[in-house]
Amino acid sequence: MNGAEPQPEPPSSRDWRSSPTILVGAVVAVLTLVLVAVAVGQLGPTTTFWLVALAALTGVYARAWRVRRFTTDAFIHIKELTKAEQYEAYKAMRRRYFTSTRDLRRQRPLGRIIDEGGMHPPTLIRVARPQRYVKLEVAPVPWPRLQDIRSVTVRWTPLVASPSDEFVKQLTEAVAHFLCLNPRSLVVRPPDLYRKRITFTPQ
Repeated sequence: MNGAEPQPEPPSSRDWRSSPTILVGAVVAVLTLVLVAVAVGQLGPTTTFWLVALAALTGVYARAWRVRRFTTDAFIHIKELTKAEQYEAYKAMRRRYFTSTRDLRRQRPLGRIIDEGGMHPPTLIRVARPQRYVKLEVAPVPWPRLQDIRSVTVRWTPLVASPSDEFVKQLTEAVAHFLCLNPRSLVVRPPDLYRKRITFTPQ
């Protein structure tokens, strides 16, 4: 063994505080304050207020759109494993079946039996809302990137046979694929079996 002291590990490249978006946001904030000060003198406080409000709403919308896009991308990676679209199709099938059954019973003459049909869905899948099955925790930056995602929470459906170790492994690989990371760089929290969800955190 040599007497050299171990070198400290470099900070994680995924730390949101080291993101260049923070620096860009700070510069934009300073420039905005300068422009507001100038605009108050040139346009008046009322016009300046509405311009600032419009700019703020634009920024909020841009961030929300970005997070929504990431959520959809993450859902595409995990939808087959969680059986989300099959579950949505099953729920739609049940709603359609009971609605049609109720209508047939209302139209049935007294004493006459009418075939109410079965529960055969016209399709095996149905488009699901990604926000129901994926939740992202994103750093407070105006324009998030993949590196700014702090955690990914995935919710599976009752159609999953069992949240076994193999199932968790496949989910880990899918989330790592979405984040463009190695699966070993993800911290997997214990699954919440009651709420049917599990959270992955990049190191």
